Amino acid sequence: MTPTKKHTTIAVAVVAVLLAAWSGIGYTTGLPPFEKERGTIKANEVCRSLGSSDDVVDALNRVLPDSSSYSFAPERITPRGTGRTDNDFDAHCFVNGDDGRLMTVRTEMFNGAPLESAWQKQLLENQMQRDPKLFTAGQRAFTTSKMAAVYSACLDLGNYGLSTYVRLEQPVPADRLGDLRRLATLAARQAHESADCTEPADAPAG
Repeated sequence: MTPTKKHTTIAVAVVAVLLAAWSGIGYTTGLPPFEKERGTIKANEVCRSLGSSDDVVDALNRVLPDSSSYSFAPERITPRGTGRTDNDFDAHCFVNGDDGRLMTVRTEMFNGAPLESAWQKQLLENQMQRDPKLFTAGQRAFTTSKMAAVYSACLDLGNYGLSTYVRLEQPVPADRLGDLRRLATLAARQAHESADCTEPADAPAG
């Protein structure tokens, strides 16, 4: 084999290896020409604790990262009893995609309104989140690039309240932060209704 033909053969082999490697990476990551079609969420698939309004579905479809499909893990709910002194309420909603867990939504009952700083610290513990931004919802609310949370008044007896948060595994793009806040507000509103709260969500802390 002449040197020229040998060099040509080696070059072709290198190109073939690179193309094969790129194909594997492209298929795994969804890069062109292997882009995965994004799935969509429908109202009848959404956790009960989130409600099934068009607003909730729209917000979910806007804040969740791309995935060829989405699924909701079996929901865990501890409903509040009907008695005035019943104060147990807890709800978990999990959204999964191609790469596993994408989002967690949780509401739990708090006995006595915690200080805002203490509430933020508890929710952000081990989340490596910094500089939460306040927004208007319930008694208090804040957001970061991966979480939005709302604290709502619920029961006057014992000053019980509901803490609701939406937490993403990956940061939401800056232009979708409003949708993350909207989703947390809607989730808090649904929780307030589901828990049969007797106090307005934005009632001043006692």
